[in-house]
Amino acid sequence: MPDGIIAETWEITDHGDDVSIVKNGPLAGRSLRELVRDHGRAILGTREPRSAAGGFPLLIKFLDAQRTLGMQVHPDDQYAAANEPGENGKTEAWYVIEAKPGAVLYCGNVPGLTREKLEAAIADGNPQRCMQAVPVAPGDFIYVPAGRMHAIGEGILVYEPQQSCNLTYGPFGRPGDDAEATKRRIRKFVEACHLEDLGDQRIPSVRLSYGENERSFLMASRYFAVEKLTLRSQWHQAMPGGRFLATSVLAGAARLHHRLGVETVRMGESYLAPAGMGDFTIEPEPECELITTWVPDLVEDVIKPIRALGVPTSAIAALGGPGAANDVVRLL
Repeated sequence: MPDGIIAETWEITDHGDDVSIVKNGPLAGRSLRELVRDHGRAILGTREPRSAAGGFPLLIKFLDAQRTLGMQVHPDDQYAAANEPGENGKTEAWYVIEAKPGAVLYCGNVPGLTREKLEAAIADGNPQRCMQAVPVAPGDFIYVPAGRMHAIGEGILVYEPQQSCNLTYGPFGRPGDDAEATKRRIRKFVEACHLEDLGDQRIPSVRLSYGENERSFLMASRYFAVEKLTLRSQWHQAMPGGRFLATSVLAGAARLHHRLGVETVRMGESYLAPAGMGDFTIEPEPECELITTWVPDLVEDVIKPIRALGVPTSAIAALGGPGAANDVVRLL
């Protein structure tokens, strides 16, 4: 990240007035929203996953927390549909890129928390004590399903994939809110919270070696899956047409050789490989780390191919994260 206070960047987006624009090629200048509208299957893949508004289903961010961010929760699809017309819920995840020594993320509730105890903590002005602190280091991955209270601690830079949604509820009013607006916001926060006692929330990755290269599956859910590539030699990226790939460069640089030419991507940049683009080759210069998010068919895109490589069922199940929001374990 550049020096100074950045807060967050929206890397790939089709939400509200914030829409990604094609940088080059024959469609340069057109918006992602237009491409999804006019070429849905070619962009999104055969299943055409979409947001509730009919647009691109994901929002990809970098978040740079130079101070501890506010406690919040996001609604699930059902709560959003009932209370926020035209919106879907917001499930997200964090890949820790940088973390100062002793840094923590806050995710989920402390053991034994009830809705009554949560409301009492809000009334006392100290709801933060209800969150579980998770010590983190670079490379850790945390799943934050809708309904799980959370906050990013000071001194942490994360990559954040999420559903295309910006709904956030907090346990306090916002500047300018009157008493009724504050009461309504707190009510939504409490209603949207899913309380559940959880253990270690850091998801162990499934790491696979391919010669000099390494592919790590970081997590998988019905909403998105995330993997990381560490490349020291050329990598053939198969694009069977069923899914798009939203990729950000975490380190180094690479040249993307595709049927229309060559593109160079560098650390901090992001790109969208549409489902219909065909296979391409990634050439690291000389090394690179790429993190990619897509909307999977959990059985065909995650479970079957990983299982075929001899990965234990327990390791595959863990990719769904802890608790009732694990979408993988119920399919094994």
